[in-house]
Amino acid sequence: MEAKKASLAELTDYEKLIDSLGREIAVLYEICGGLRELVDQTKSYPEQYEKFKTFFYITYRSWYHEVYHGVSRLIDTSKGAVSLIKLLKTEEKDKPTGRRELQKIEKELSKRIEENEIAKKMKNFRDKKLGHKNKQLVLNAVLANQFFEENQLNLDDVEALLHVLGDALKKASERSSFRILTLPVTPIRAEIRNLFEHLSVK
Repeated sequence: MEAKKASLAELTDYEKLIDSLGREIAVLYEICGGLRELVDQTKSYPEQYEKFKTFFYITYRSWYHEVYHGVSRLIDTSKGAVSLIKLLKTEEKDKPTGRRELQKIEKELSKRIEENEIAKKMKNFRDKKLGHKNKQLVLNAVLANQFFEENQLNLDDVEALLHVLGDALKKASERSSFRILTLPVTPIRAEIRNLFEHLSVK
């Protein structure tokens, strides 16, 4: 993201929270782009993929899991957590003055996110599979398969949710002195293409 102010140190506490959340969303978008590129390149370069398939498998899995953890952080409501939900729900007296008309909009946005089915599935998967290992899912294969079917998502789903979260943060950032950008600026997709091209050189 970019800010008009000279440095992070010059931002208010509220703006620092917005800045942190914007960077989080941008990184998650970047990871999603990286995941898409990995899939595309493994199809284009099957021989190179086979040579390093364990590395690529672990990389893909780790990135995908980080997306789930990242979204969970953005919607976390636990005490002391920095999250988009908590930012939107911050009491008006603790927000920058002058934009009280945003209060109702922010409450509606937080409710919309909490009721979002994709967010619910991602949090459920994170809580019972990634953040903690649910005993029932480990011991009962039928239950585990049912859980995966009910909570299965693809990258389109994830990016659709990131779009919702990014739009909500942009609305909240109207209280700040800078324009928040939640889309990535690093060229990870190009770097992955270059990696596979380099591996293909005889």
